[in-house]
Amino acid sequence: MIFFLFCFWSCSNDLASLSGVWVAESLESGNLACEEELLDDYILDIDATSESYGLQLDVNGCSGLISKARNGEINFKPGACTEACCDSDGALCLLDALLVVDSYDLQGDQLILTGKSVEITFRAQ
Repeated sequence: MIFFLFCFWSCSNDLASLSGVWVAESLESGNLACEEELLDDYILDIDATSESYGLQLDVNGCSGLISKARNGEINFKPGACTEACCDSDGALCLLDALLVVDSYDLQGDQLILTGKSVEITFRAQ
């Protein structure tokens, strides 16, 4: 019984605290050979209810599932993207970076996603 209660507390899903609309502010990436000052065009929408995300790029939108959103860990699973036209290199780099993220940190109105040589900063909209 004690183990169950401990796991219920420590294994809880923190996705509700991340749920909402986030605007990309900056991207630092060593492995992806890109570093962009991001404009307000790139929007990350996290939905805790469906454990999914939507990412609006220059032209296209992508969506996928989120797993392991607890204790500072998070994974964005690849999903589907529209293919209306051509997104900028910065937009495609943001998508690539999001897929290698493995942890998050909330600092006030900022969501900082990090992974292997990647850091993406979003601010709450």
